[in-house]
Amino acid sequence: MKHGIIHHSGARKILPKILFVPLFCVLLLMTGNAYCQITSSDIIGRLYYTAKVWGYLKYFHPAVNGCNKNLDSILIAIIPEVESDTTDSAFNRSLLKLFAYAGPMPAATTPDPSLTADQRINLDLAWQRDATLSPEIQALLDSIRANFRPVQSCYYQFNPNYVPPYSINENSYSTSIAITEPYRLLTLFRVWNLYNYFYPYKTLLDSSWDSTLMEMIPLARGAETTTAFHLALMEIQAKLQDAHAVAYSDTLSSHFGYHYFPMIFSYIDSQTVITKVFNGVTGVRPGDVVVSINGVPTQRIRDSLIKYTPGGNAAVINRNISLSLLQGQSSLAQTVVVNDGSGPRTVAVKRTSYQGEVGDSMNYWQGDGSHWKILPGNIGFVNMGLLDSSDVEQIFPALKDAPAIIFDMRNYPQNFLIYQLCDSLMPNSVPFARWFIPDPYYPGTGQITVTNCGPSSENPNCYKGRVILLVDEVTQSRAEFFAMAFSHAPRALIIGSQTAGTDGNIDYTSYPTNISMYYTSYGVSFSDGRQTQRIGIIPNVIVHPTLAGIRSGTDEVLDTAIVLAGGFLAVYVPQPISSEIQAYPNPLTSTTTITLSSPAAGFAEITVVNLLGIEVARVFAGAVDAGERSFVWQKPSGLPAGMYECIVRMNGHAERVGMIVE
Repeated sequence: MKHGIIHHSGARKILPKILFVPLFCVLLLMTGNAYCQITSSDIIGRLYYTAKVWGYLKYFHPAVNGCNKNLDSILIAIIPEVESDTTDSAFNRSLLKLFAYAGPMPAATTPDPSLTADQRINLDLAWQRDATLSPEIQALLDSIRANFRPVQSCYYQFNPNYVPPYSINENSYSTSIAITEPYRLLTLFRVWNLYNYFYPYKTLLDSSWDSTLMEMIPLARGAETTTAFHLALMEIQAKLQDAHAVAYSDTLSSHFGYHYFPMIFSYIDSQTVITKVFNGVTGVRPGDVVVSINGVPTQRIRDSLIKYTPGGNAAVINRNISLSLLQGQSSLAQTVVVNDGSGPRTVAVKRTSYQGEVGDSMNYWQGDGSHWKILPGNIGFVNMGLLDSSDVEQIFPALKDAPAIIFDMRNYPQNFLIYQLCDSLMPNSVPFARWFIPDPYYPGTGQITVTNCGPSSENPNCYKGRVILLVDEVTQSRAEFFAMAFSHAPRALIIGSQTAGTDGNIDYTSYPTNISMYYTSYGVSFSDGRQTQRIGIIPNVIVHPTLAGIRSGTDEVLDTAIVLAGGFLAVYVPQPISSEIQAYPNPLTSTTTITLSSPAAGFAEITVVNLLGIEVARVFAGAVDAGERSFVWQKPSGLPAGMYECIVRMNGHAERVGMIVE
């Protein structure tokens, strides 16, 4: 999934009705120990077991799993009883009503399938032996466990029009009913059990999924408004530690606003930094540190958003928080304090953009918009965010003798071209990805398969040069999958910083109170078992953008790649020849003379840009006569050493010359 804008910028604190959970139980659950003794006086503990028993019956009892009986109504009926029960025996009598409605478990007539431990990663049923549950309840659970056989679930099925399985056949209920406490708990129990049996990365979480249930029950009970409840559900999404796990609802959009600052924020050197400004925006520029928004320090806002923000590592969480900071309710001018290094200044910035524009700018924008191009030294550069099938047909014939091809994956590939590219990059087929596919027929288990990259037969004409991959925290999901494959090329090199660690197909489920919640539904790791979820793709050469680089328009990651590829630090794009341009001296330390020779008079514009195409200097703009004319360019103070390009636009054509600033 491409990166979503998380609907949060802060939240009023909700005080749940009951916050008490025994501390020793929380500590045991956080370490994965399910044997926390819950007393009959502990409402949260009783609801915890109710959620687990109800979920087990839902997915494993054939009368319920086959949609012949809907267990929702019985759960709604017993929740008040469970909350008021004061003894273990009373609590177990309440639970027995769930079993009575489901009916006896039919005896199995076929053997239980043999599954490996790797296939049963979400099938932890140790809780069924907890002493809180009566012998009668345990016997009923034993009967279901012994006689269950794989069967198509009514509630979780493969989508015939889309590969991942999805949740289906759930009652939605009207919001006026769904927001009452029993139905809020029903929704929570649905969410928790779906992830408990079908989330492929449950075993990679920092805290046990049981402890999350214990934490979320008080929040759900105390969230008496739709907004408060949706905020609580955002917290459970964040507990998945999965950047795919966003939550969407009209309630959240209305609460947090539909308006966005027309720019991109990034987290650089532990500061919120403007890294891109959309056309027409004045008063701010790339490299400005955002000190505060409407009087609130930016770091304080960031800290308040952590519990709502999905992501499996610090890099992607900070990326998502930076996106959330753009959002607000009003499109009117907001008071923003920024600092470009010379001191703070206050500017008024309107939120004039919308979610799609901001997301697309981050996912697909890169440099001058070229799908691919040739850099000095015959180095290939491919923008994976824009690449399409027709480009692939041109790239390899044009670059077959290039010493290196740089694949920029700091974006989201619009087109799934992995196998087309693999066939040209690899000499033969090699396994690169191992999939865990949750089984709709057997909750808690999954099937394992492996995907290869490369042609089915030997390809002696594959690309022989160095394959360089550029990655960062924007590299997510499909982009990470591409990087996994291309990293198996014979001379692959990965440059950049930690990726999002969010790989695999995405799915979503809609829940009562009109909220949709996304999650990764297929698990992916390297074919040799190395983890990618949360960790991401690990670069061979680690390079982080710096504040100085952003202010100067320097792309340090790309610069490093070009140097390691043996190229020159300037971009060359073939253009129709209408005039000539030279720069001397080149490389330069302080000044250079730019000489323009033109066969005809016209209007000329001379600029200097960095490798992202961002202008760092305007040398001249005006009328010139036919013939030769020279312009002296003084390197701006503070411009870092690196690769730049001088561009002359005249009479409908553009001429370029690479320049190295020392």
